[in-house]
Amino acid sequence: MSFGQSRCRLVARGLWSGFTRGRTDREGRLAAVAEAFHEAGVDPAVPYLETGSPELYSAKPETVAATRPIHMNRRTRAQARKGRRA
Repeated sequence: MSFGQSRCRLVARGLWSGFTRGRTDREGRLAAVAEAFHEAGVDPAVPYLETGSPELYSAKPETVAATRPIHMNRRTRAQARKGRRA
């Protein structure tokens, strides 16, 4: 199982657990997902870290510049191809 699959499984487990216990509001679902992460030994505040791994990453979400996705049409694709050949 991949890293992403394991985290998705925890989210799904938490959502299902919350649903079966009648926790259908946003806060209830979030709490149920956090419980699933805690039960698996994963801190929901840093789900990208494995259990016991140190925090080695210096970039925090608030310091990363926001970018817009690039949508290419035929003309911009052609321009990009020309730029690669040059």
